[in-house]
Amino acid sequence: MILALGGGAVVGNALQSSPPSVTFHWREARSVAGSVHLTVMYRALTSGTRVQANVTGIAPGTVCELQAIDSHGQAWALGSWQDWSESAWYPGQVGVTDANIRTFELTVQGKVVASARA
Repeated sequence: MILALGGGAVVGNALQSSPPSVTFHWREARSVAGSVHLTVMYRALTSGTRVQANVTGIAPGTVCELQAIDSHGQAWALGSWQDWSESAWYPGQVGVTDANIRTFELTVQGKVVASARA
């Protein structure tokens, strides 16, 4: 039992420290398109990019989709959600590095309603 607890502490500390080549700082992309405000916080992962998105100016219940557009113009789905609160942050992840993302696009029913440059 003591060995298991000690091993868990070592694993916990190992998981908290990051390799020097990986950056865990959030960066921000913002956009205002009419009444729609899009804020995307994103950061590099070893397997791609992690995002948190916030949208205001959208009617409650609206289904939103967020995409990352890479340097070649290819769209990568980050996630979709039904907007329910202007204070909510919606998570997503994509297998593209943050250095290759050029733009984040928010779509509603297939139409881009806001775009934020990375």
